[in-house]
Amino acid sequence: MTTIGINAHHHRAHSPEGGLAHFTGRDEVLLRLVREAVDAGAFSEDATDAGSARRCVRLLGVRGVGFYCGIVDLVDGMMLRARPARDGERFMQPRVARWPGLTKAPAVCVDVYLYSAAALAEGDEASTDCDWEVVGMSARPVDGREPTHPISMMRNQLGHDGGTRITYSSEEWAAAVEYWSTRALLDAEEWA
Repeated sequence: MTTIGINAHHHRAHSPEGGLAHFTGRDEVLLRLVREAVDAGAFSEDATDAGSARRCVRLLGVRGVGFYCGIVDLVDGMMLRARPARDGERFMQPRVARWPGLTKAPAVCVDVYLYSAAALAEGDEASTDCDWEVVGMSARPVDGREPTHPISMMRNQLGHDGGTRITYSSEEWAAAVEYWSTRALLDAEEWA
């Protein structure tokens, strides 16, 4: 049987305190959910390399299971945080400033990213002896595919650093602007 473990990077990057998606349950529960998705062949169309080294499994119907996303719905009076681009960044996406009491939205759909032992060995990044490791997750408050953020779309379409050359249709642009006009990414840093 193929073995699946959790990479140390996942634990560092996907914490309740950070701005990314996270899971509040035990590792054994996450691994069971991932195993069930793998066994059911629930691979996402977003998988970067469905052939071998990198895979993405989609977990649907996870509301109330303990998954949270780093996306918040914008409400009147909410503070947004702006900062200049840092080294290596050319464009920034608006972020919602964290403050005590602000909570992440429960996730409805989660993509879990798995890397093979061979892919992790290339960069000496394996944390277990398993065949596959969970390296990250992307969660959202809606079922199905979430539109790419317009800043990411612009970076992609114009071929800027950090982007993957893609041309989007006017319908994709409109859907992205409509979706992201009422939502923002949660900033990993807390504002006082």
